[in-house]
Amino acid sequence: MQKIDMNYIAAKAGVSLSTVSRCIHSPHLVKESTKNKIQSIMQEYNYVYNAHAAEFSKKRTSMIGLIIPTVKSSIFAEFIDGIQNRLKTTSFSLTIGYSNYSKVDELNLINVFLQRRFAGMIVVGVKDNTRAPLVSSVMNKSISVVSTWEDIQDDVISSVGFDNRKASYNMTKYLLSLGHRRIAIILGPYSQELRVKRRLQGYQDALEEKGIEIDPAYIIETVPTLFEGKAAMEHLLDLDVRPTAVFAASDVLAMGAIKAVRDRNLKVPEDISIAGFDNIDHASYCNPPLTTVKVPAYEMGDLATQLLITNIENDNKSHKRYCLDTDIIIRESCMPLS
Repeated sequence: MQKIDMNYIAAKAGVSLSTVSRCIHSPHLVKESTKNKIQSIMQEYNYVYNAHAAEFSKKRTSMIGLIIPTVKSSIFAEFIDGIQNRLKTTSFSLTIGYSNYSKVDELNLINVFLQRRFAGMIVVGVKDNTRAPLVSSVMNKSISVVSTWEDIQDDVISSVGFDNRKASYNMTKYLLSLGHRRIAIILGPYSQELRVKRRLQGYQDALEEKGIEIDPAYIIETVPTLFEGKAAMEHLLDLDVRPTAVFAASDVLAMGAIKAVRDRNLKVPEDISIAGFDNIDHASYCNPPLTTVKVPAYEMGDLATQLLITNIENDNKSHKRYCLDTDIIIRESCMPLS
């Protein structure tokens, strides 16, 4: 009985073994007619490539690792969608881990991905405690890494991100242009995440530029959930001098803040303006529709995956940095100060 393997498929298709291998691992690199011919023969003989067995002889697997901070925000779903759609044209598979904003958990995930010989890794930002193992692995060509969600200037690790500081500065400037001077900000864990710290800095830059003294009582660090956004807003409403506008550096926090305002029988934006950050799907459907910063989540996922695959195929020879644009989406949750 004839053994059906890659050599047999190559002989039947009249192509080289490397072409069959390329059709399996990188189908986007194979001419459409050749790819269709090879795949037709594979289907005819019910041939299924045994990736697990084949990878024993390789230095790395065909797995891509993704580390995100949380699974509770739909903005990361858009990001993952961009990654997964790009991977559909390749033989790579995706494994997702989340750190829950813990530096220790994130480092543990990185070590697991390295131990399992993943071909590449996409991370949301590079922290002080994770940079060393990532850089070492990239330099040793044991794994390819792309950092996302931050515009980092690293001489080893490729990145696809955006300028968090500028985006936050622009939103704060917008609130200032509406006449607001008492502007509070609710953020995620800026003491742990560089990208969130950049958002705080952008807010501070805009206020300082306008000559407005920064009030520490108007800066709240919390976990980006609806519950915590509501709790943070309740705290701000209890201040002796409450803000006239709140910039929540996450749409989820902003929606929680809107709920707190409405529970006090106040109105958004008549009594207090609220702006968000991300432009998740629900932002245009909440009441009132949310003014927010549009983040190119899908585009980041798609471009980061393209860059990662290029790095894998070229042994990390193509280090690049991309800084994507953000926009302010103006809706009904903010109005000029009366």
